[in-house]
This record gives sequence, C-alpha cells and structure tokens, in this order.
Amino acid sequence: MPDISRIGKFTAFKEWRKKYGDVFGYYNAGTPVLAVSDPDIVKEILVKQFDKFDERYGTIDTSEHKYATLAEIKGEKWKRVRGITSPTFSTKKMKLMSPMILQCISKLMDRFKKRVKEGKNFNIAADFKCLTLDVIATTVFSYDTNVFNTTDNIFIKKLEHLIAGFDFDKQPFGDKMKLLMLTVFPSLMKTGLFDAWEDDMWFLDLAKKMIQDRQTSGEERHDYLHLMLSLHEKRVSGHDTDTDVSDNEIGQELRRNAKTKFLTMEEMQAQIYVFLVAGYETTSTTLAFVAYYLALYPEIQSKLQQEVDEHFPVKGQNINYDTVQKLPYLDMVFHEVSRLAYIGEIAVARVAQETTSIKGITIPKGAGIAINVGEIHRNPDLWGPEPVDQFVPERFLPERKESRHPMAYLAFGGGPRICVGMRFAIMEAKMALIHMMQKFTVNKCDQTAVPLKCNKDGIRAPEEGVYVTLSHRQ
Repeated sequence: MPDISRIGKFTAFKEWRKKYGDVFGYYNAGTPVLAVSDPDIVKEILVKQFDKFDERYGTIDTSEHKYATLAEIKGEKWKRVRGITSPTFSTKKMKLMSPMILQCISKLMDRFKKRVKEGKNFNIAADFKCLTLDVIATTVFSYDTNVFNTTDNIFIKKLEHLIAGFDFDKQPFGDKMKLLMLTVFPSLMKTGLFDAWEDDMWFLDLAKKMIQDRQTSGEERHDYLHLMLSLHEKRVSGHDTDTDVSDNEIGQELRRNAKTKFLTMEEMQAQIYVFLVAGYETTSTTLAFVAYYLALYPEIQSKLQQEVDEHFPVKGQNINYDTVQKLPYLDMVFHEVSRLAYIGEIAVARVAQETTSIKGITIPKGAGIAINVGEIHRNPDLWGPEPVDQFVPERFLPERKESRHPMAYLAFGGGPRICVGMRFAIMEAKMALIHMMQKFTVNKCDQTAVPLKCNKDGIRAPEEGVYVTLSHRQ
C-alpha cells in the first residue's frame, strides 16, 4: 500500500480503491478503519443503521472536552445540541439573515470592481474568503471584521493558521507532539490540559466576549447569537414555529427527544466557533472552484449569465431567499462543482458502536468508517455517461437526479448528521454568484493552473489559490 502520510488521504484512497475495490481496510494509529465507496453500504451506515454508526470518527476522541463542537459530540448530548441549533437554519431565520448577507456581498462586488480597474491576475479564492468571513461574523454575532478594508486582518491570519492545522504535515512541531500524545494516551483529553489549541482559544475567547457583551446590552438582533442566548437564558423548549428546517423530520424528532433545552456558556462558545471555521473555509473554497470552472468553460458561464439576466433584469434588485431558489441552472452549476470538489470529505466518517454485518462484511465494534466521497463522486456507474472529471451541470437535471442512487452525492454528508448549515451555505453561495454573474465575467489567465493542484489532506482546497481575471459585462 502507498504511504498515506506521504501522498495524502485523497490520492491514497483513489489508488487503494483502484487496487482493492469499493471496500478496503487500513489501520490508523492502531484503529481498524474501513473505507467505503459502495453507495448501498454507505446508505446502511449513514441512514438505515444510523443508530449503530451515530458518532463521527476521528483519530482522537474529543467528544468529552468542554469545548466539543456539534461535529464532535455524540449520544444524547448531540441530540440536544443538534435539536437546539437546527431551527437557526429554518426558512424564517434565513430570510431574516439574507439582507445581512447581501450587505457583505455588496462589499465583495466593490472589491471586484477594483480588480477590474487594476487589470491584473488575482487570487479570487482570497476574496471569497473575505466574503465568507464577513458573512459568518455578521450573521453569527453581528460583528464587523473590517476584512475588506485591511490588508493584514487578524481574523484571516488566525483562521488560516487554524485550518492549516487540519493537515498534519503543516502543523507546528509542538502541536504534532500534542496530537501524538493524545493518540497514544487518549485519557489525557479528560484532564483538561488539551481543551483547545492557541488559535482555537482565540476564537473561543472572542465568542465568550461577544456573548457577555450581548448579555450586558440586552440588544436584540436577527443573528445566531440571539437565538443561542434566548435558549440559554429563558430555558425555552427549542421548538420553532417554522419547522421547515434542513432536516425537517429528523430535527423535530431530535428536539422531541432532547431533555435539557438550553446551551451552557462553553457549548455556546463551541458552536459559534465551529460555525465560524466551517462557514469560512468550505463556502469560500466552493465559490473559488465555481469561479475556476466558469473560467475554463466560458459557454457554461454564458448560459448561467443568461439565466441570471432573465430572472433579475434589474441588477441587484429582488435577490432574496425566495428568488435565488428559482434558478435551476445555477443550482445545477453549484452542485456539479460540489461534486467535483468534494471539499468536506473529512467530515463524512463514522464509528461502529457495535459489531455488525453489511452485505457480508463484518464491521467490528470500535472500527472507524471513512466514506470515500471522492471516489463516489467520480464513479462512472453513478455519474456517466459523460467523463466523470468533466464539468457537466446537466448531471443534476431533475430526471437524472431522480434516477440516481440517493448516496451518490455527499457534498454535505448524509443521514441525520448531514451538515446543519447546508441550506445557509447554498443560499450564501448562490446570492454571491448571482451578483457576480450580473456584473462580471470570470476569465482564465496565464496564472490559472490546469489542473488545479490541491492539498493532499485536510479540507480539500487549491494549494496556491485560483488565479483569474475579471471583466465588466457589456
């Protein structure tokens, strides 16, 4: 087998599947891990037998430390926190947040105007990161990061350093030693000595300050923090009159089963932290990949611009939560890019809670399950007849989606632990793309890497950014 630490998980999984098939095993720090790209087995793990695989897998079990996030916690605690946070992303809440998102997008469009005036190649991925940071900080706790007006922004520096740590090879020596110690002696996590790294604590402390400032002022705003505080202080039931959440039936069941309907201070800090980090990197990287593919496929970009013009004849007007849902080609473009990029693969992993058998394969209790999203997203049996590496938005035509296996597309995960912020991320990305397509055309330049060189582990993203030029539409 190839050395996974040398070539990275993405490449290793591709080579291993080619050699060993849709199901193969390996050891990670002494734990057996089953990598799966058979969609029928994936459905059993993520959906049908969820109760046997309801916890996320990680080399280190961080579920019990006081700053454990929604992605880390498990059992009844996960049900409670998920039940409380799900209503934040209801239709009603997102409609209230959409004007704040549009204000942030307006700043990005001003940045793009300057890019056109400069007439130089630039890294559009960096500009999208400014957008997603601005959006998350604004909608989570109404905080102005001033990210579009500073060249050395402390938020960006802290986030970039933190996210680089998801790739073990890029971590400082001291952090590597901490991880190795926790891998060998997992009981150390319960001592409190490893509650959070330095960059984690910066954001956790910031969240605490924002919470305390809001508690002192008593100010009411349409943001995530306001909902968290109302649940924390009033001990309300957690039900929302608008039950149309991203996991409607699942969310209602979780809230019915939840016993303690409020969040502690540490839990509020942790959830604000994870929304900042997840919302910053994943959405910005997806938007960067969209820009990349539009630059490489100008005929698709032209078709998308035509659809935007037809739905929004007056630039910048009537773009809201409801209207962005009515552009079918934009929806196809977004999901096809998400299929090709599969940036959140590291999040789709589970742990077997008991020994079980699926399709004749015995999975022992405690084994890790790594869903091989990259190979599922490039399986010609699921995504043909066109070449799977080709950008073809029509793969997501309604009739083709209906005939495809339900586990063929896992950009946001699947089952009850599907990404809680999925609809928010899609809304934000679509709003940004509509504004961009109204005003600009994305062009390939001499610095546009073909193919893009992406990092080998962690969150899948272009290693050196996405370089393009922009031009004003005529």
